[in-house]
Amino acid sequence: MNKLSLESLRTHSEGVGVDSDLVQASGGNTSLKSKSKIWIKGSGKRLRDSKSEEIFVCLEVGGLSASEIASMEDFSSYVVGNQSDGNGISPSIETNFHILIRMPVITHLHSLGSLMIAISKCADEIVVRVSERFEIALIPYARPGIALAKSIQEVAESACTIYVLQNHGVVFASDSFESMDILIDDFESFARELIFSMPQKDENPTWIEILTGGVLTPDEAVFLGATPFLLSNEGHEKSITISEFGELNIPDSFSDDKAQLANFYVRLAKALHKRTEVEYLPRDEVQALLNWDKEILRIGMAK
Repeated sequence: MNKLSLESLRTHSEGVGVDSDLVQASGGNTSLKSKSKIWIKGSGKRLRDSKSEEIFVCLEVGGLSASEIASMEDFSSYVVGNQSDGNGISPSIETNFHILIRMPVITHLHSLGSLMIAISKCADEIVVRVSERFEIALIPYARPGIALAKSIQEVAESACTIYVLQNHGVVFASDSFESMDILIDDFESFARELIFSMPQKDENPTWIEILTGGVLTPDEAVFLGATPFLLSNEGHEKSITISEFGELNIPDSFSDDKAQLANFYVRLAKALHKRTEVEYLPRDEVQALLNWDKEILRIGMAK
């Protein structure tokens, strides 16, 4: 079987999609480029469903320049054949950087290891240490879509195989799915061990303070709202509450996807407990994400 086949893309995507420490709900995306075409996950689709339902869409993008790709708002008109009206899949809002990065296999995750770095106020120092082992770049926070694509474009022609996205996640680039799986495993293990080796200091925030201090990533805002976590001994209709004793209370109205996200952010915060100060998304950026039509679409598709 062709190692760069659509079936291999499905197998890889399911493999990362079932691991909630790599990706949660409909977050993250994968793609495979071949000549002038790219297969990419559709917006709002879940990687773990890659073998049970159609989650990918094929685009013909061979005639586009790099500047056109970086500035493209919507790739729906480049869908091959009748897919645009046959399966109702909209290309990921992050299609731009999947095309721009030169490697054929691209995987974007919201993983535990990458976010332990990406939300830390000393992310740049940590990345320097990671760069001793990996070809890695730290991308300053940019809104998903065009803004993020243009930030990645600045280093997309480099030898980097890992792009850590501040307050967002990570992008991996490889020439095969086999090497991609190895790269993800090696990076995640290295990043987690590196962070866990950092000493805990009383002046750094506790895991509860990390969660209740603000919104850490776009997906946290989109799926859990402008105030995801509250410090309270009583339950709340729209927010996850954490009691003074560290007990978590997830609203009964939350879907399985929302509950998975909530538990992931608890694991993330506990991993950083007193190890580092963290960066939050500005409040105006959180509101912009919540009011963005492309994210409203994802919210509506959430399970």
